[in-house]
Amino acid sequence: MRRTTWPVCAVAVLTLGLGACTAGDDAPAVAAPAPWTAAPDAPEPTLEDPGPVVRDAGYRDAVATFGESEVAVALGRAARVARLSLADCEWWAEGALSPELATLLTPDFLLAVQADVQEMAGDVPMLLSDLPEDDGNGHALADDLAGGCDDGGPLLHAPIDTTVHVGRAGAQPVLVVDGHYGVNVSLGSSDVSANQDWVFTMARTDAGWQVSGATPSANTNWALWRAG
Repeated sequence: MRRTTWPVCAVAVLTLGLGACTAGDDAPAVAAPAPWTAAPDAPEPTLEDPGPVVRDAGYRDAVATFGESEVAVALGRAARVARLSLADCEWWAEGALSPELATLLTPDFLLAVQADVQEMAGDVPMLLSDLPEDDGNGHALADDLAGGCDDGGPLLHAPIDTTVHVGRAGAQPVLVVDGHYGVNVSLGSSDVSANQDWVFTMARTDAGWQVSGATPSANTNWALWRAG
């Protein structure tokens, strides 16, 4: 996978532990967290601007296989997952995820992401990163959250354009999206850029295009470009 060099890199490791233990036969059972599910009246997910896309042989094959409009929707949904994964004030403050993710991810991948969040121990997170205690330059971004959070900035893209091609290793063809994403976030009086490169696998399901797998390049890269 191609790597993008961003201004500042620091390790951002999610440490949300939701384990359970028992002290004996009489110990009360601890219920496992309920899987994230889409509400029956969940709105159609927003399509995010995927940025520039390379119109190469892989793209042309994707258009021939699925149709140009379908490829556009898949790219927009992949970008939306990147947007929600990079910056979500409610997730950082309360551990509450956007309900869109229950529609944008396949059920199996949704469970895998949930397990990743609950059991991560130093590994690179597939999607969701918590705010680091230190961004690599001595700024405690997790502490800055107490001063307010604004995650409404647009999705940004690295100088390297997104690519797409058809994957045919499985029973059904899928789209493989290699994208480079960033979001600017205000935490208190500090402005932060969260950046990540992902390879998304997109499957066409009854719910439309959904992400069925995601491979990040490394931990989220955090760039502080204005500190209060």
